[in-house]
Amino acid sequence: MTHSEATRPADFSSLTCDALVVGAGPVGLTMALELTRLGLSCRIVDKAAAPTDKSKALVVWGRTLELLEELGMVTHTHLGHGAPTYHLAAEADHVHLVCRGCGEVIEVRPELAEGLVSGLDAELGFAADVHHLTVFGRCRECR
Repeated sequence: MTHSEATRPADFSSLTCDALVVGAGPVGLTMALELTRLGLSCRIVDKAAAPTDKSKALVVWGRTLELLEELGMVTHTHLGHGAPTYHLAAEADHVHLVCRGCGEVIEVRPELAEGLVSGLDAELGFAADVHHLTVFGRCRECR
């Protein structure tokens, strides 16, 4: 491929879409995600010729995480005051135990909360979902 061929703009005249997103970084991808969620078609263009395995951002913005949660890709929990903690949805099947003494966060299988789930069901007819549960207390070392 010659230099002039490599730098010649691509011909997109035959393609149609509702929006053109310039830049495939975190902001551009979030914009494309939101447009798609709203039912609009979009095309993303970027100056890089191919995807990279390098990060283009140091953080993931809160709105991006909210959109990913709406799409079922991530889930969140609150481990205390402040911002929520997010997990990939495929890896979110656990209960958090947060030690009030040292701050350690322990992830345990939801079956360990079965007594709580069955007690709520038997006494109140409440079907609890403990996959979004955080329990505060003191770990073995802090008791």
